[in-house]
Formats: sequence, C-alpha cells, structure tokens
Amino acid sequence: MIAQYHKLALTAGILLAMAFTFSCSDDKPDGTPSASDFSISGTGTVYYDGDAKAVTVLPQAGKSGGKITVYYEGKDADQYPKVDVAPIDFGEYIVTFDVGAADGWNGAIGLSAGTLSIEDGTPTVPSISNVAIQSSNSIKVSWGSVPRATSYKVFYITEGMDEVAFAEEVTSGTSFTHTGLAMNGTYYYFVIAVNSYGKSTYSDFKSIRLSPPAAPANLEVTVDASNKISVRWGAVEDATGYRCDLYNGSTLIKQGSATTGTSYAWSGLTPGTTYNFRAVATNAAGGNYSTKSATTLAADYKLNLEKYSIVRPNGLIWLMWDYLDVLNDRGYDLYYSVGSPDNFKFYGSTNSTAPSIDFNGSINTKYYFYVKVQTRSGHSEVISLVTGTQSLPQLAVTPAPAKSPLPTGGTTGQKMCPTCSGNGKCHRGDAILVGNCQGGKIDCSVCLGKGTYNNKVCTTCKGAGKVKCGLCNGTGKCHGCNGKGKI
Repeated sequence: MIAQYHKLALTAGILLAMAFTFSCSDDKPDGTPSASDFSISGTGTVYYDGDAKAVTVLPQAGKSGGKITVYYEGKDADQYPKVDVAPIDFGEYIVTFDVGAADGWNGAIGLSAGTLSIEDGTPTVPSISNVAIQSSNSIKVSWGSVPRATSYKVFYITEGMDEVAFAEEVTSGTSFTHTGLAMNGTYYYFVIAVNSYGKSTYSDFKSIRLSPPAAPANLEVTVDASNKISVRWGAVEDATGYRCDLYNGSTLIKQGSATTGTSYAWSGLTPGTTYNFRAVATNAAGGNYSTKSATTLAADYKLNLEKYSIVRPNGLIWLMWDYLDVLNDRGYDLYYSVGSPDNFKFYGSTNSTAPSIDFNGSINTKYYFYVKVQTRSGHSEVISLVTGTQSLPQLAVTPAPAKSPLPTGGTTGQKMCPTCSGNGKCHRGDAILVGNCQGGKIDCSVCLGKGTYNNKVCTTCKGAGKVKCGLCNGTGKCHGCNGKGKI
C-alpha cells in the first residue's frame, strides 16, 4: 500500500508540475524568439560612400528584450568571414543575428536578417547625343540622362587649348547652350554625371565646327522647257538646309524656298531668256553658295505635231510633223514628259528627210512632246497625247506564191514623197512642197538626185541620189512602206 501511495503521489506531482508549466505558457505563448519578432532596417542595396553600412535589429513590443548581436558574412566567406563588424567595401553580405536569453524568453542564434549589397553609388557615364550650331557664336550640347545623377558638368576643348576647360554645371535638364564662341573653330565637348557619392568619368566626345557650310559642289542645271529649268547640287557636310535663288544678271528676281533636298525646279520663266541660279547651303551660322546660268528654250516655231501625229494601240504613237526645211544635214530631236509638261527627256532623233518617229510608251498614259531642230535654238509647240489600250486585230496572212521572189521595192534607193503619197500631189495642203515631190518621189536634199555633191559621192544617199525607205531598208517588210520598200 505504501508503494502504491508513493506512485500516486508522484503521478499527482507530475500533473501539478505540468499544470504549472501550461499556466506559464499561457502568459508567454512562445518563449523562443523568431526573426519576425524584430524590426530590421538597413538591408537591401546601399551605395558606397566610405562609411560602414550597419544593419539595425530592434525587438517589437512585447517581444524578447535579450541582447542582440548582428553578424555579417560575405557570400565569399574567404574574403569576409562571419563577424559582428559592419562592412564598408563593395560586395554582397548575408546578415544574421543572435538574441540572448531574457526574463521569460529563451535565447536564439542565427536568425536571418536578410542580405546587404554595397554597390558603387557614383553615376554611370553619360553619352552625348548631339551637338548643333545655334547661331554664329553658340553651340548646343545634348546628352542622355543617367540613373542617380543629380547634375552634369560640361567640358570642352578647341584648337590652341592645352587642356579641357569647364563650361557649365547643369542641375536641371540634359542640354546646355555654349555661347560667346569664336567663328571658324572646331569645338570638342565632354560631359560627366555627378551625385553625392561621386562623379562618373568623361563621356566620349562629340565635335562640331562653328562655321557656315561650304558652297554646294557639282552644280547642274537642266533646261526642261521654254519656261522651266531644274537645278541640282551635291550634299554638303554640316548643312542643315539649302535654298536656290534666281537672279537675272546681278539682280535678285526671287529667293527660293528652303529645302532639305538637293534639287529645286524653277517654272514660269520667260522663253529664250538667260537666268543665273544660286544654290546656297545653310546652317545656323550662315551660308555659302555657288552659281550657274542657263537659258530657257525659245518656243519659236510650229511643226503641226498635233495635226499629223497618230495614236496607235499598245502604247504606241506615230509622231509626225512638217519639215522646217530640208537643207544640209539638219535633223530633228524628239523630247517627251510623262503626265505633266515639266520633266522633258530626250527620246530619239531622225534625219531631215524623215520628219517622224515611232514613240513606244505605256498604255493609257498621257505624254507631252516637242520637237527640236538640231541646228536651231528653241523648239516646237508642246502637245499632249494619251496612248490607247487596245491591240490591232490580227489579220489573216496571205501566203506568197511558191516561186514568187522576195519584195524588191526600194532597191533603187528611192523614197516616195511622204507629203504627196507617191502621186505628186500633196494632200496636207502644203502646196509649197509640190515642187519637191517630182512625181511622188523626193530627191536626196544634198545630192539633188544626182548621187554627187561638189564632185564628191553623196554619203547620205550612198551615191544613188535617192534615199532608201528608212524603216525597212528596201526590204519591203515594213508597215510604213506597205510592202513596197517605199514610204
């Protein structure tokens, strides 16, 4: 019984002790502190300024008031072993802390406070984006912003200077206009970024010459028509724009509009008049120019282009005109422009005895034309024609007799008179040409049908005194000769 009593008494004592323990635990639900019981500051990324970067750990209300010791250990422990001394140098550190035992609280070791990263706080190097002339004595410098910069310092150097000179510290914005400069000098600019941690190194430099651009080179003028001339020039370094002025002699007629291109067209000019053109390259410091002159074509004769020309299918036009004369070796040049009469180009030539040219263009397109006599100034009237869109119907071909020889028309070197249709009578109303037809054939204008001129063989007529059909060369296989070898 005594033994049983002692066993019951011991059990009762253990239960009483457990009850006392639970009672204490109700007063302090966790007697061992954790990291969440503390307020931690100073971790994360901070910037180097020469001072130690300490992390602060403080207990929250109602938590353990035991002694706190903060430890720092480099991620590379060999370089910075775990110590309770706050670091100064660049690097990344693991931060932990220990808490001593306190009334009602157990102690704890190795609680995590996070990481501490000490980085270079100085700004990165800025980059100059542009330098531009603002006037004859000022230049504007622009650059891109960089993180953490609180200001920027601008420096420059030019010919004759021994070292870089300070120009300005800019505390707002990312540009600076440098004034009071001398013309015809080249300026080199540098920028650094600044903040409380220090300053960056110099940026790469950008330079500019404070002077007007050079005069445009390779100046060309093109006479487009009797009232239009186009001017072109080469691009000029440091030019921000161009202008083409019109002069007559030494008097300014009109100042051209500003352009960033390298060409300008003057229209509304007087036919047969010489003009001087001044191409000016400009920037904010001024301009320089080069000059050239040209004379508009004189539209001083009429060849009845519109009266005789024929629009054919598939973009073809048969352009025909009156003779201006048939003397010497004078020929004709055909010029054309697409869509509008302001950009004429040379198409082809024909000799003095063939006042016509086949023009091969695009279908359903409007063209402008004029003809120029090669040995004469000026040109004919300008006409416009629209090409057709339909093809000619295919005609059945009649086979030639089995033993029929090839067409021999034109083998005499003769050419029918185009104005008389080979009958000696002119149907165009040009009665003055009747005498030249001589029975429906026109003599070689130089040899007059004799084959020689001034006791020399006539090269134009090949000694025959007559001209072969130019389109089919005497073969008879040509729409213009109608199979006869003659027009």
